[in-house]
Amino acid sequence: MALITLFLLFAVLSLTEVGAQKNDSNIIALGSSLSPKTNSSSWVSPSRLFSFGFYPHDNGFAVGIWLMGEPEGTIVWTANITNLSNSSDSVELTKDGQLVLRNEKQMEVVAVIAKNASEPADSTSMLDSGNFVLYSKNRSVIWQSFDHPTDSILGGQNLSQGQHLISANGDFILNMQTDGKLFAYPVSHERENSAYWDPNTSQLDDDSQLTLNLTGFLCLGSYGGNIKVLAKSSNHLGRNTSLIIYRATLDLDGIFRLYVHTFEKNNNTGFTSQIIVWQAIYDQCQVNGFCGMNSYCSDVSGKGECKCYPGFRPINGNKNKNKNKNKNIFLVCEQIIKNDCITSGPGMLYSVRNPLQHMQWGLQ
Repeated sequence: MALITLFLLFAVLSLTEVGAQKNDSNIIALGSSLSPKTNSSSWVSPSRLFSFGFYPHDNGFAVGIWLMGEPEGTIVWTANITNLSNSSDSVELTKDGQLVLRNEKQMEVVAVIAKNASEPADSTSMLDSGNFVLYSKNRSVIWQSFDHPTDSILGGQNLSQGQHLISANGDFILNMQTDGKLFAYPVSHERENSAYWDPNTSQLDDDSQLTLNLTGFLCLGSYGGNIKVLAKSSNHLGRNTSLIIYRATLDLDGIFRLYVHTFEKNNNTGFTSQIIVWQAIYDQCQVNGFCGMNSYCSDVSGKGECKCYPGFRPINGNKNKNKNKNKNIFLVCEQIIKNDCITSGPGMLYSVRNPLQHMQWGLQ
């Protein structure tokens, strides 16, 4: 009974937070727009901690939500748009209630951002929870970013069955399956037997979901009352702290981590710190797919480092150089001398090298 009460309390707190912000939100009216080339490049939450709009990405711009207070901000959601935007694009809440990305030069709609909204929107708002919502005329929510997570969930948000998180580089996926099981595996091997992390959900009901509540509990639970607590933050509000925000993210290295962001009253910038309070795996080399073809992972001072096998070298233009800050992630190597079949007389030429010590082979 205590577990059931605890789980229901998590749900009530989350719903209360999202619902209560309707009265405190900045309402964006029909016809409003954003553009990366103007001062109106984002819509900000009432607390000014979250923003929705354009942010620089590679050689263009992406549309998403970020947590303010840091020099570059922390991206917590990205719109599902195939191509990067440029400075001539704009996000517009059209007069007919559609949230779209528009190319101003060609005067055409490039993408519909909230394509599965239940009805045309009457307004929109960036909430203090980090949830971006579209409202109907009677102020009910008809679409919200919380229902379409990308690589993160925030306090008050769930990862329901059939939903997943994908790391920002597109290499790893955390899947909340329809059978109530949670698995992390590389996108290139999207199947259970390639999973490198499984929080042992076999004892949970088949209606389980992943929940991060407002006080830092990261749980797997069901409405039947079975709960598995993955993480419980030990951080507490201090005397000068005005707000704590929790974020659980599938990071670039494929590891699922829980972060806490603190904001204090006596700080000019408002932002105080970002701390990792839990992570699913502590050895990056345990992540299946961390290294690429013909490379292996070596633990160096607690960090995974990908190296080429003897007789191989890195391939120029490895995708990791563009997609990850750590250039050693997903290193792809090629054979230095490519000889399919070299013979000399009756025998085949070959060389013997010193064996690699202490190697462990995982699933490929």
